Amino acid sequence: MINGGKATRDAYGVSRSTVYEWKKRYRESKYDPKSLLPLSKRPKRVRRSNIDPLIIEFIRKLRFVKLQTWKIKDKGSLRRVLYTKQTSHNIRITGR
Repeated sequence: MINGGKATRDAYGVSRSTVYEWKKRYRESKYDPKSLLPLSKRPKRVRRSNIDPLIIEFIRKLRFVKLQTWKIKDKGSLRRVLYTKQTSHNIRITGR
């Protein structure tokens, strides 16, 4: 760096590589001061969920049912909770 490199790093509290990046952007923009404005941190591509909302809702309901069953101590209460959850949320739990 020529003369001002260390002073720039000290004044702005940035690394040498950041100062080099600023210089590169400034030169490539043909010395436009706007090129030194902070860049967006947002990713260029943002993935969108392609999962059907019905599947997401089913998983939420299933997790709720499982959470309720973990809190139950006796089998009679467990059967009542499972039966009411199945009928109220239209969830079918198979297996024994």
